[in-house]
Amino acid sequence: MNNVTVVIPSYNTSTYIKDCLKIFLKSTYINEIIIGDDFSRVSELEKLEEIVFELKKETKKEIILIKNNKNKGAFENKKNLVQESTNQLVYVFDADNIPQKNIDQTIEKILSNAQDNFIYVPSKIYQFESYYIISKLLSIFNSKYRVRLSKKDMLIDIEMVRDYILNDTDYTIDKNLMWVLSVGNYFVNKKGFNKHVAEEYEKFSSINVSNDFLAVCYFHLTSGGKIKLIENFYHFHRKRKDSAAFLLEDEFFDSIQIFKKKFMD
Repeated sequence: MNNVTVVIPSYNTSTYIKDCLKIFLKSTYINEIIIGDDFSRVSELEKLEEIVFELKKETKKEIILIKNNKNKGAFENKKNLVQESTNQLVYVFDADNIPQKNIDQTIEKILSNAQDNFIYVPSKIYQFESYYIISKLLSIFNSKYRVRLSKKDMLIDIEMVRDYILNDTDYTIDKNLMWVLSVGNYFVNKKGFNKHVAEEYEKFSSINVSNDFLAVCYFHLTSGGKIKLIENFYHFHRKRKDSAAFLLEDEFFDSIQIFKKKFMD
């Protein structure tokens, strides 16, 4: 079966859900969408429930809303959502971002040679504040709207990460390698994710996971997995002053320094 699940963590982001889902609802391969509300405000959760209720009437795709009874944080929320998937290929996607219009082309490429021990990440990201549609066009004239990571498919393993940390080796284009490991929107194989991330995470009694995807990459790479950047795979990243990355900027920076040291252990 070539069905795909999209899992979407949500925390007070009901405003963005409809825009996030539009393209997924048109996909040939995506048959399941699981939204995990991480103990949002009551008003936000009620809005989210209304949106999901209405969308269910408009599509044959399975849309599931999971409501956490406490705030678990991005890492735990995403980890649990992947494990709830009924499909092996899972797209972890933030609620305030927008997927590429031709997402099925990327899915086809991944499915054609899917590897259990790979996490698939975009080779390019378009940044926007209000109107995502024009950000791709504006990126031609202003680089602030675009982040290029690679112009082709590229595999990243633990040795490349250590080489970057030790020697500051350039593997990417606009940003450094640690930025790639902080992207946060990615495809995983459920079986591989459980082996390389969920099971490895259980071995740690305490670890800083403020930067949730960096934590995923750490567990994944240090247990033998690899990260693959996919040519022509991208998404639109919404720049918000109330986002977790912005509000927890110091914690995110501290998390990067912690993981840099752990990668060298």
